[in-house]
Amino acid sequence: MGLQYGIKEVLDLVIRDYATGKPIVFVDYAQASGVEVGSEQVEIRGGRGNALLMTFDHSKTTTLTLTLPLVDLGILALLAGSDLEEATGNMIKTEKRIVKDGKVIVDKIIADTDSVAVHEVVSGYGFGEQIEDVTATGREVTVGELYNGKEVFVTYQHAIPEGSKKITISSTNFPKTISMTGYGLVRDRNDMVDKPVLVEVYQARPQSNFTFEMSSTDPTTLELTFDVLEFTDENGRKGYIDYTFIDEPDGTVDPTP
Repeated sequence: MGLQYGIKEVLDLVIRDYATGKPIVFVDYAQASGVEVGSEQVEIRGGRGNALLMTFDHSKTTTLTLTLPLVDLGILALLAGSDLEEATGNMIKTEKRIVKDGKVIVDKIIADTDSVAVHEVVSGYGFGEQIEDVTATGREVTVGELYNGKEVFVTYQHAIPEGSKKITISSTNFPKTISMTGYGLVRDRNDMVDKPVLVEVYQARPQSNFTFEMSSTDPTTLELTFDVLEFTDENGRKGYIDYTFIDEPDGTVDPTP
């Protein structure tokens, strides 16, 4: 086994709820993963010229960062301090339509006819006066022959489709503590063979500040930063992260049935 390695590939990760051990998400699509270690230092100086005599290090910190080009709803819920819930009930929708034969047809079946509101379109995008005495059934909204050929905004409620998910960004909930295992590849300089490396993060918390952008020009990328917490193992050893460099080729299969 060599002691020098070439490291290029990003880690495949499993993120788990620390309290329950339940897996939250499997990440094999990260663009980058990194660890940053920092600490503070206090100096002792004295004598002529106030020379540096001694230093003490303290307050070591470790952060782990991930760059994700795909938005996993489980991770988004983790960052928001939310549960990933089944979405139920009704949702509101607004559509622009042209009145024909006194009616318009909307995309979805109207769940609550009392929720229907129709406004004339002003200058292409503005909401004009609300049209009174409209009726609705199914996907059809009756506006009146007076508005034939005119553009209108139709606002209504329809049932949220089955299988939809909901994440709540609340004012009181924060991210939970997680654990993480990562599996990657390194190339042994001694024999030029790709070998596995196991990275174990025993306790960490996602930082509460995060940015979730929806852009018309660029794909959304999640930038995650985890504050790694000190962990004490069964032998009383304290640490932040363990790296285990495995001395066998990647993909080695145990022959035992």
